[in-house]
Amino acid sequence: MRTLSIDQIETLNAHGPYNHSAWTGGAGVLTHEEALEGRGRFIADTLLSVLTTRFSGDRLARMSILDVGCYDGWILHQIGGLPLRRLVGVEPRSKNIRKGEVARSILGIETRVEFVQGGIENLAESVRGEIFDIVVATGLLHHVESPAAALRSLRQVCGELLFLETITLDSRHIGAAARAEIEPKDVVYFGRPKTVGMCGNKLESSYYDGSATGLSVVGIPSIETIALCCEAAGFSPPRLEVNPAGYRRAVWRGKRPFHAAILTAEPAPRQTCQDLGHGQAYERKLAAARIRREDLAPLHQRFCLGKTRVAHTEVSRAVSALIGKRGERAAGTALERLVESQVEREILRSFAHSPAGKIALEMGKTHLADNDPAAAEIEFRRVTGGWNADWRSTYRAFHYLAAIARSRGLDKDRRRYEELLAVANPHFPARAWPEDVEAEEAEANGLTRAAGMTRLGSSSPLQEV
Repeated sequence: MRTLSIDQIETLNAHGPYNHSAWTGGAGVLTHEEALEGRGRFIADTLLSVLTTRFSGDRLARMSILDVGCYDGWILHQIGGLPLRRLVGVEPRSKNIRKGEVARSILGIETRVEFVQGGIENLAESVRGEIFDIVVATGLLHHVESPAAALRSLRQVCGELLFLETITLDSRHIGAAARAEIEPKDVVYFGRPKTVGMCGNKLESSYYDGSATGLSVVGIPSIETIALCCEAAGFSPPRLEVNPAGYRRAVWRGKRPFHAAILTAEPAPRQTCQDLGHGQAYERKLAAARIRREDLAPLHQRFCLGKTRVAHTEVSRAVSALIGKRGERAAGTALERLVESQVEREILRSFAHSPAGKIALEMGKTHLADNDPAAAEIEFRRVTGGWNADWRSTYRAFHYLAAIARSRGLDKDRRRYEELLAVANPHFPARAWPEDVEAEEAEANGLTRAAGMTRLGSSSPLQEV
């Protein structure tokens, strides 16, 4: 074993702490990982496993990798034996880059990792717009003010795979009360679970080498939050490579109370979290849905025409109870039993709010399906001409009235309704006519995901109608 001089040891000590690395050279192992024994090795080994499982040697030889928030470069150095074309580390603190340089120089360690000083806020600029096949971010998310903004920055430079390690908030904190207060009701939840996440916020200064780069309010994200941020940034639903329980068993063995996880994600084939994309899916599903005439007619007679004595079906009776706020739980259960289509059930439930306009809209759609545009026009105008009309019913009725005018060659009326539609909802999809929906669904169903992935996401009910 090589003996170091006092000057060399003091120089190493001055550049410490080495809490995220364990540099091994002729003089021994340089590390301050006592409280996190094996964490760095565990992360590096998991990264090695992910890369060698996903990619062949030939493929790796053509790939580049970027470690964001690389500290002293130890993680990338540990995987330097892979035949990667290029390894680059980005680190906001010049001291941490220098820390690695000093350790490697004194211990006689060579590395092929390149280093760039830069932060998550200016990541794309720091790497001059280069896209890297693999992007690594370990110990990053829990030191930033916004996980969503950080993941957007990572997405800008990620070509094929994101490898993410972070401390996480226990999902048990997301209880029923929290879900109710968060209110996941935007159209983004159309046809999917009401997934919400949480962040545990705290102050963090730049005092320690591995902390924030300035006084910040940082957040410990739940895994659900990470999944939502990945989607918003343009990544696929993440795969959980190591869950918090497995991480704790492998590294901390009960020494620390918090969770951590390792996840991977790929850039999505298209930006999936845009207002227009979700709005189109939302509107086209609703356009395609048809409430049975026998169920709709008594509701139309009662709430649009004002008749007091109508012959109800089981479905219309349940909807009337919802509208009248009578026995709502039993009525909801009845609709679950009687109406097979999830979208139709949600339309019927929506009648509880602004029933006249929503029922008239559905009756207009029924007349269109029966090839009776004159009767449909009466219903749509019943919607648009009503005082304090329901906003959603109004812009949808404008859409149908414009289409009816177009079919009759009434250009002035068509333009007027198209202009009103653009004012009411400028994001309404141009192709929301019922016959477009089957083609849209076929296109969506053709998008496949890689087999064997443990994805954090699935499908569930439509929200606001």
